[in-house]
Amino acid sequence: MPRSKLSCHLKRLQAGFGHSAAPVRRARRSHQSSVLAIVERLEARVLLSAATVDLPSASSVTSSTANLDGNISADGGSAVTERGFVYALTSENANPQIGGANVIQVADVGSGTGAFTVPVTGLDPLSSYTFVAYAINGDGTAYSTPATLTTLEAPSFVVTTTDDIVDATDGRTSLREALDYANNTPGADTITFGGPVFTDANPDTIALQLGQLNVTDSVTISGAGATSLTIDGDNSSRVFYLYNGAATLDITLSGMTITGGNANIGGGIVDFDENLTLVDSVVTGNTSSGKGGGLWADGFSMTLTIRRTEISNNTAGDDGGGIYVEDTGGLLTIEDSTISGNQSSGDGGGVYFYDPDHDVLITRSTLS
Repeated sequence: MPRSKLSCHLKRLQAGFGHSAAPVRRARRSHQSSVLAIVERLEARVLLSAATVDLPSASSVTSSTANLDGNISADGGSAVTERGFVYALTSENANPQIGGANVIQVADVGSGTGAFTVPVTGLDPLSSYTFVAYAINGDGTAYSTPATLTTLEAPSFVVTTTDDIVDATDGRTSLREALDYANNTPGADTITFGGPVFTDANPDTIALQLGQLNVTDSVTISGAGATSLTIDGDNSSRVFYLYNGAATLDITLSGMTITGGNANIGGGIVDFDENLTLVDSVVTGNTSSGKGGGLWADGFSMTLTIRRTEISNNTAGDDGGGIYVEDTGGLLTIEDSTISGNQSSGDGGGVYFYDPDHDVLITRSTLS
């Protein structure tokens, strides 16, 4: 009932008592107090309304988690005792509310008005979710306008595309994405190549468009074979850059051709003091303006093993057309391999070992 009408009714009740004797006056005062109490309760009821819940948003979205961010901008005249979110797969419920079908409810630990964030977990990758913020006060439950988020693809060590891309929403894993995942996953990992692209009979080439591939954690990259998989620097960048300043890594590159690299040193591969094993591969057609056309390696902790590998037709503007090794910390091994057709403007057209600090073992190999 509007306040004006309540006041009008009160005046009529007051006027009805007239000028009676004392007992009547006492009754009148008692009745008047009761009416005032009723008016106050009715006014409180009239002034109470739902809380105002702003449009929510999502942040820090991954393949399985997200932060839901909400804000209660007004309490509607009654304290907000609970706030939170309800959400569901959009395909199952596009307007989730508490108790709705396939709806998950997550309450905030706080209450009242203002901004709040609730983390959610267990989401499906590459899926659309609809979420709604809610607030409960004395008037009931108020909801925001629905909002949506789309989760990212699950990271993977299995490369499924030859494209050199970084896109966590396309459902594909590039070699660069797999390496980023390996670099950020502690411990040794193995990257393989799968899916329809890499399992047919056709050879595959990954042409680098986003620069060199950085390796900062221990990893094995296992290709299907040097005639089946080519990693191409596209004559615009180095192919592999191996370096971790805080630890000595164990890195294996196998079953691939490394070509088209172009850099100041190590056109195909630069190895800064990491244990490198290069096996069943070909390093060919790479260029450096300085040392190490195909491979450049240096470090007082590293070992280098080249096995069943061809290093050919690489060019250096300084020493070591095929391979340049500055220092080593352990054994340098070349076995069952061919180093041929490389050129340098300095010394060592095929190989140049500047100052190995350990034994060099070359067996069953051809250098020409």
